[in-house]
Amino acid sequence: MFERIRKWQDEYRQRSRIAQIDDADFHDIGVSRDELESIVGIGEDISDRQLAMGRRHGLDERALHRNPQDLVASIKTCARCGKTGECASYLASDAPASTGAEFCPNHDLYQQLAQC
Repeated sequence: MFERIRKWQDEYRQRSRIAQIDDADFHDIGVSRDELESIVGIGEDISDRQLAMGRRHGLDERALHRNPQDLVASIKTCARCGKTGECASYLASDAPASTGAEFCPNHDLYQQLAQC
């Protein structure tokens, strides 16, 4: 129960911060307020898994965050993915991204970002 309260408080703080962002700033980064709010509360595990998968594709955190639209889309895709077990097994293995990560719905995006 306390975990749910803490999560609600975290989400409330995040939404409050988003509400304080100026519309011009959203325009500058190319993400709408609604898009940013849509990923509130998704969870740190998604972010950790996304970063780990990006690293396996040769990307660092900066490369993953370079394009805010791609970042929001990939977070949402990761959150909806039903292959968390397969993902965990892959990330624990030594399989290369080119042959072992095709199951990942963000695989093509990560490959594109790695070529930039």
